[in-house]
Amino acid sequence: MNVLIVARLTVQDLLRRRVLAVLGLFGVALILFSFPLRVLTTGEWHRVISDVGLGAADFSVTLIAIFLGATLVSGDLERRSLYPLLARPLSRAAFVAGKALGLTAVLCLLAVAMGAGTTFMLDLAKEKGLVPLWQATATMAAGAVVVGSISVMFSSFTSTTLASIFGLATALLGHLTGNMAYFGTVEQSRVGRLVLLAFSKILPDLERLNLKTLASHDQTVSGATLVALVAYAAAYSVVAVSAGSLVFARRDLK
Repeated sequence: MNVLIVARLTVQDLLRRRVLAVLGLFGVALILFSFPLRVLTTGEWHRVISDVGLGAADFSVTLIAIFLGATLVSGDLERRSLYPLLARPLSRAAFVAGKALGLTAVLCLLAVAMGAGTTFMLDLAKEKGLVPLWQATATMAAGAVVVGSISVMFSSFTSTTLASIFGLATALLGHLTGNMAYFGTVEQSRVGRLVLLAFSKILPDLERLNLKTLASHDQTVSGATLVALVAYAAAYSVVAVSAGSLVFARRDLK
């Protein structure tokens, strides 16, 4: 119950953040921009609207996940708003889990809103392909939750600035895990090979959650595949938040 209370307070706090409004409006503006861009192509309106709309949504939601997630624990610690909460019968693990759950709710809400915006643009252009679009939106939200959870983990033991940097680096490298795995098999140096293979296993495979290309070509994945992708993201997020909770539980807050 304490986790849900913290999650509710986190949602209320995040919805008041200026960075959420700014990045959200930026994403909406880019989605709206996809409609006039369709005139630059002939017979490829669906592809242009899907590419631009989903790309803008993914970019915005990922940045929001990083910058908001990086402030959830360390930001409260820096503002000293954390201490009144922990003075109550609330464990540190429940605090971190509640923060991550609240961020997850906000990210899913934003993803749905931006997916609806892209759907509206497709409807204006009298285009179809809504099933691939919403599959891509679901995995986009799942990827943002993974990145946000990792940012929360970093926020539990470092500063807001460093958590943002580490979260951004993870988001970028997460799209290169396939390349790391490949180069890890052909690297001549034993140390380099081990490092590349280790990173490819530890980092989240965010490219696996990228269905934007399929959506732009009006292609779908099976329901089982979609469930597996979301389950993968959920499992990785739980592990990241659990690791952050363990570290934060042992952190000296004095």
